[in-house]
Amino acid sequence: MEHHLYQPEIEALLAQLAHQGQKLHLRAAADDDIQWLRSNGVPKNVVAFFAVAEPVQWIDIAGVEIGPISGLKGANRQAVPGIAASRYGYIVIAQTISGDVYCIDTHQVDEDGQSPIYIVNHERVGEDASRQEVKAGSRLVATSFHEFLIRFIAEDLPYDFHDV
Repeated sequence: MEHHLYQPEIEALLAQLAHQGQKLHLRAAADDDIQWLRSNGVPKNVVAFFAVAEPVQWIDIAGVEIGPISGLKGANRQAVPGIAASRYGYIVIAQTISGDVYCIDTHQVDEDGQSPIYIVNHERVGEDASRQEVKAGSRLVATSFHEFLIRFIAEDLPYDFHDV
């Protein structure tokens, strides 16, 4: 794998999964999937990760799952709470075994191009939730995608909204 912005995290992720006995297959995301991320306002640094390290299948570390862009599309278009959250710029980038999702807030971008990641509760945010209900049903878990990845690899992310 050529050097990449997230190379240390990708290598740590592969090592963590190997330690757990899981084999992870990563691929370069398809152009139409990259375009979908961009068209939904996903920051360049997150797009850069998936451009070279899109998981082929869902991977689980301590109840938190990151998957292929096709799965993320479904989580944003067809499942609660992503279907409501995505209307307000909270784009699902991961999910949990409890039914909650991790969303990147595409409306908050710092000077380095980083956006915060929130866990969004599936019980508090229904399909027709308002912006205020989405906000009330969300809790900050990482100030950047980089921090999110580090916490994911370290098994340091809650898999339930109520554990934040």
